Amino acid sequence: MSTQGGSTLSLSSSLTPRWKHDVFLSFKGEDTRNSFTDHLYTALKQKGILTFKYDEKIERGKAISREILEAIEESRFSIVILSKNYASSIWCLDELVQIIRCSKERGVTVLPVFYDVDPSDVRRQRGTFSIPFAVYMEKIEMWRAALTEVANLSGWLVQDGHVSELIQSIVELISQNLSSSFSSITNDLVGIDSLVEELITSYLDLGNNVCMIGVCGMGGSGKTTLARVVYGKFRGYFEGSSFIANVREYSKKIDLLQLQQLLLADILEERNIDIRNVYHGVDMIKRRLCHKKVLIVLDDVNKLDQLENLAGECGWFGLKSLIIITTRDEHLLVQHGVHKIYKPNALSSDDSLKLFCLKAFKNEQPREGYMQLSQDVVHYANGHPLALVTFGSFLFGRTMDVWQSALDRFKKIPKREIFDTLKVSYDGLEEMWKDIFLDVACFFRGKMKDQVIEILETCGFDARIGIQVLMDKSLLTLENGALQMHDLLQEMGMEIVRQESREEPGKRSRLWLRKDLFHVLMNNTATKAIQAIVLEFGGDGAYRHIESYSEVFSRMCNLRLLIIDNVHIPNGLNHLSNELRLLEWHGYSSKCLPSRFQSKELVELKLQFSKIEYLWRGEKYLDKLKFIDLEHSINLMRTPDFSGVPRLEKLCLRGCINLVEIHPSIGQLSKLTVLNLEFCQSLINLPSSMDGLRSLEVLILLGCSKLAKLPENLGKIECLKELDLTGAAVREVPSSISFLICCGCEKQFFKSRLDSVFSVRLLKYLALSTNNLVFALPASISQLPKLEALNLGNCIQLHSLPDLPSNVRYINAKGCSSLEASPALLSMSNLSQPSISFFNCCKLVEYKEGSDGLAFAMLKRYLQGLIYPKTGLYETSTKRKDRSKAAFQIIIPGLDVPQWLTHQRIGYSISIELPPNWCNSRWMGFALCALFRINCYGYSSESYSLKGHVKALGDLPQHTFKVIGETSFEVVIGETSFDYSVGHLWLLYWSRDDLLGTHWNGHECSQINVVFDSNSPSVEVIKCAVRLIYEQDVEEFNQTTAQCSTSCVITSEGLDCVHHEFENSAVEKATKIIRTYDDNNKAEHSASWSFHEETVRVAKTKDGKKEIKGEQFRWSKPMQCLLLEILANDATKGNKPSNTFMPRSLARAAQEISEKFGVECQLNHVENCLRTIESIWSTITKLRNRKKFFGWNDNLKMITCEKKVYDEEVMAHPDHEQYLNKKIEMYDKMALIFCKDNATWGSAKSFSGIESEKRILELESNALDIDFEKASKGKQVSSSNAALSGASSLRKRSRMNQDANYGKFSKQLRKVELAIKKLKKDQLDVNELYEEVMKIERFSEVMLAFAFDYLVDNERVAKAFMAKNARLRTLWLESFFNQNGIYGN
Repeated sequence: MSTQGGSTLSLSSSLTPRWKHDVFLSFKGEDTRNSFTDHLYTALKQKGILTFKYDEKIERGKAISREILEAIEESRFSIVILSKNYASSIWCLDELVQIIRCSKERGVTVLPVFYDVDPSDVRRQRGTFSIPFAVYMEKIEMWRAALTEVANLSGWLVQDGHVSELIQSIVELISQNLSSSFSSITNDLVGIDSLVEELITSYLDLGNNVCMIGVCGMGGSGKTTLARVVYGKFRGYFEGSSFIANVREYSKKIDLLQLQQLLLADILEERNIDIRNVYHGVDMIKRRLCHKKVLIVLDDVNKLDQLENLAGECGWFGLKSLIIITTRDEHLLVQHGVHKIYKPNALSSDDSLKLFCLKAFKNEQPREGYMQLSQDVVHYANGHPLALVTFGSFLFGRTMDVWQSALDRFKKIPKREIFDTLKVSYDGLEEMWKDIFLDVACFFRGKMKDQVIEILETCGFDARIGIQVLMDKSLLTLENGALQMHDLLQEMGMEIVRQESREEPGKRSRLWLRKDLFHVLMNNTATKAIQAIVLEFGGDGAYRHIESYSEVFSRMCNLRLLIIDNVHIPNGLNHLSNELRLLEWHGYSSKCLPSRFQSKELVELKLQFSKIEYLWRGEKYLDKLKFIDLEHSINLMRTPDFSGVPRLEKLCLRGCINLVEIHPSIGQLSKLTVLNLEFCQSLINLPSSMDGLRSLEVLILLGCSKLAKLPENLGKIECLKELDLTGAAVREVPSSISFLICCGCEKQFFKSRLDSVFSVRLLKYLALSTNNLVFALPASISQLPKLEALNLGNCIQLHSLPDLPSNVRYINAKGCSSLEASPALLSMSNLSQPSISFFNCCKLVEYKEGSDGLAFAMLKRYLQGLIYPKTGLYETSTKRKDRSKAAFQIIIPGLDVPQWLTHQRIGYSISIELPPNWCNSRWMGFALCALFRINCYGYSSESYSLKGHVKALGDLPQHTFKVIGETSFEVVIGETSFDYSVGHLWLLYWSRDDLLGTHWNGHECSQINVVFDSNSPSVEVIKCAVRLIYEQDVEEFNQTTAQCSTSCVITSEGLDCVHHEFENSAVEKATKIIRTYDDNNKAEHSASWSFHEETVRVAKTKDGKKEIKGEQFRWSKPMQCLLLEILANDATKGNKPSNTFMPRSLARAAQEISEKFGVECQLNHVENCLRTIESIWSTITKLRNRKKFFGWNDNLKMITCEKKVYDEEVMAHPDHEQYLNKKIEMYDKMALIFCKDNATWGSAKSFSGIESEKRILELESNALDIDFEKASKGKQVSSSNAALSGASSLRKRSRMNQDANYGKFSKQLRKVELAIKKLKKDQLDVNELYEEVMKIERFSEVMLAFAFDYLVDNERVAKAFMAKNARLRTLWLESFFNQNGIYGN
């Protein structure tokens, strides 16, 4: 039996000593030296725990040596093995005294082992522990105190058997505590804990499986540090461990066989391991480690064979082993098939500053006066740990002026330690990859990847694979399609080029600074070493003119790349290298190219915004030229002869406004694919013979306002796919076109062109956007069999759409503000994979068929169309063209998500638990919906993106999940008018084939998580919803839709913040008054609760006599409201002196209900009703007071909670069906009747804002002479059996009181009527609302703007606000800001 309590050892100390040993063993040699102690010592050594054990035989009576005393002081743990003869040794007793002293003074942890002795004998010094040394009287008390103290500690009791298990538990405990204390070593490793946690979580997610994790990143990014911390902190949890550092460097000096020996020696604790060759080593690792749980770190691996021979497969190691591989080459990890690749992020600004200051100041904060300099260094290091440590160590103790000088030098010449570390990756590259890296570092950082690839391929590089290699080796990254690299890597690349010639730029391979280029030109120092010149826009004006230095270019005979921006050559450029592959000169100032320029290597020629008058005279043979771009060269009047450029693929003459003639030789360019003549306003004709352009795919004639006719043979070009005639005078369209853009057409030729468009049978894409002349499309559009996409964006006069071809998949009708619902819109549901945008088509909100709007009606028809009428089986999506997108999606203005979607949540995300067997044969897919708005007003050219992500999660132990499958989708909205008061629905359907086809495993999935996000904070997702769709749902649509109002689960976290309603507005008050007091109001069945009673109904016959009819009594909502009003008034007047209402109060309620509604309501009916309401109130209060889990939605009059709480707390309640998902009307009156405290408002504070609501109620009542809802508190109701003895007199007094008040009611209702008329305007005037809100003086402009946004989103509340006077508006604003936690003036 063990008295062990050592699982929670105290290792804390105010100052942690420097320990020389991990463990000190104190034992009596003759008892345990060759048995227990020896076995324990061996086990500790095998775990790598440094243990001090004094093995020399101790002479009897000899004093303890100084060596022993120091060993005790320098050990973190002391294990005291108390055996039978322990107390007979003065040496052992002195050791024990020293151990107890060090535990108190130095924080040494003492672990006693009671080896075949009774702890109570030790505690009381009985038996063999009675101290016999009478001659040592001065020590006896210390010995006894030490024995008593050690006996009181938790430890282990060793009896017969199980010794090996006990030793193992001791070793594991010490190992774990040594690992936990490892944090003292990492005090200056800022931000390391979260990184370690993330890596270990990945390991734990794999359960009992072997886990291989790769840590990848640029040099100095903290890969090795992270691996060392994990190794040091957790190696005690494994049966063996090995950290092989600098594998790259070791592999240069020693072979892999020696690394295998090192690995086995570390783990097996054996030194003379004989391995004959690498293959034998692999076999030995497999055999010796396959049953061991091991932790192995292979640091800085750079070749695949290193991994294959040290940790080739997971099967080499025992279950739950962890293999960590650090490398700079991500592709190496992919090749080896690691489970997860982890890339440490750069340190945040705060962590960077902290790490830097720990090195520069030995403190976490800068010294006074050094903050700005420190931030400059941190900014330059850009989160790179090695740089921060290096800079901090270098600047430690130096003055501010030295700091500034050093920082300037760092930016010019990188620190050697950093440069050498980073350059290791560069040195391992092939020569072509080195050239690509240097080009990107010097010229193209931040440029789009595809653009850079095009340029580099022009220079003869295999750029696509090269850039991927650089990304794999962590030298490049891709951010939003642009190539990026760390600042220090760019500095390293530029430094490599500078080292080619430190003093003379003309001897370097690349020039990127204007001052360097002009130094070369002015000093005539150009050499053949120069390969590339790239100068960005701008720069010192002094460097913009090259006058007499242009001939220097002739000495750059190996120049392959020349990109210059805004450098002028007044006298013309006479010489250019014939090795040039790309010439790009923005603002080229000569009127033509040099006559001697004859580069047979030139691939691209770009002279945008040039002063070119003619490109060249006659023919110029440029056999490899593929791209000519003379965009906005306004002096160009004629194109050159193209006979010498037979490989030309793209010709851009966009914006050449004076171009009048295109050389006929263009018709011979058989490889030309793109011809851009956009805004060539002077162009009248195209060459008559263009049938030789057999590869032409895109012809852009946008803005060619004088071009009236196309060549007749243009229609023979079979490849022509896209023709843009926007703004051109062309009337007829070639019949071979498949991609046609006719936007903004002019009236005089619109109709003739449109007629020809709808006869183009091969048309696949048609864009008619921004055509104000389009009122309706002709029915002949249905005769375009290949049409797939139709763009009608911003056709504001378009009223309707005809039936469309069945092949159409994409319809863009955004901004078609006149578009109205029609049968043709519903017929779009029959398309194969409809993707439809009705953004800002606000008239479609008026669609009335069904309760869930046009979007749901279309989805319903689409789903019904999938069901085969006879078999009941749904059509799969295997025949669809694009299964990566939703089978159905639509964007349309909307007020709320369809109620048919059973799982709904306020906000941008929702998770649903999946029922068992959810993925059965009748499951069709998911329907998803987001209600969103774009907080922008007016026209905007900006594009807003809304993205959705669906994750399928499977259960893992310890309440965690793993990702089974993931699907993402996106919609982009832009270049249209926005109105932030208009909400939109994005409704999608994903079929099971689409989802399961993306490697989802439906049977493992237990939860679905849906998240919507955006590229802009202006896009706000208000609510989202999801539903699993089964065949039976589609078959029973009508019944399901009718029941949807009671099947919806609303979950929310902070729902009130989204659906605040102005409950006490004049509209709601008028509605309540009219419902309660209007004699002609018909009884309305309660949506909250109803109950039936046998009663007698009294009706009047034609002759005025009463007729008695036996009938079941039914409580209606107006009856219940009147009952609550009466009792609340009585409670206000003090007519509830105890826990019961007075009998006359209940009797008066029964009387008034009888007279008001023509029924015979008796006292027992009132009592029964109150019992029911009281039960509901009791449950409400119980739930509502649990503020951490439940909330109150004032708009819906419902208790709200999160889905998890709903499942675990609410569904478990035995009476939950009585109140769940049902409105609870007049809760404020229920609070007055049932709360216990009559003197204060305190008991009502379980509902938000009750204090301010009371204040507003009272003031509003005064303003309208209404006092029905004056608030107070009553006491608990209990039923009463009193008879109606005083009913007659009470009825008489009640009638008199009513007569006295009817005149007042009439006046009140007239005012209410006026308020209602004002509130029920057809449309809210947003401008007037803005003026009225912003002119209120008590609040800041920001607060008022917030309130205005809320009112715009809640039109009914806004109308109520406008109906109030200034004082009540101010009070409402005060309440609104308090409820939303907004304070200020």
